[in-house]
Amino acid sequence: MSRNFEKTIYKINLLEELLAFIQELKELIQSIEINYFECFVSSYEPEHQKVFLDAGFKPRGYVPCWKFNKDKNFFEDQIIFNYFKGEIDKNIQLIPETKDLLQALKFFKE
Repeated sequence: MSRNFEKTIYKINLLEELLAFIQELKELIQSIEINYFECFVSSYEPEHQKVFLDAGFKPRGYVPCWKFNKDKNFFEDQIIFNYFKGEIDKNIQLIPETKDLLQALKFFKE
């Protein structure tokens, strides 16, 4: 059984709903031992980003023009926040652009 939840999208009306979702999500991650979880968060919603950061999720990617916003009639950029159990392989081979990104996010030191 895969214990990975990928490309998760949430829909809320109030910030309190996101806080409740994250709390339930963290309990679910622990109870069924999820190895990897990722969620797309609008790059235009800093309050949502803060909720994910405060809950221990990490920003791991930026996807321009990912989600179409029908109300505003344009494609929004998204930030990928994730949780994973374990460690990243220390011998991973990275391209230079990835090294630059990870250094900027303070996840990688040369």
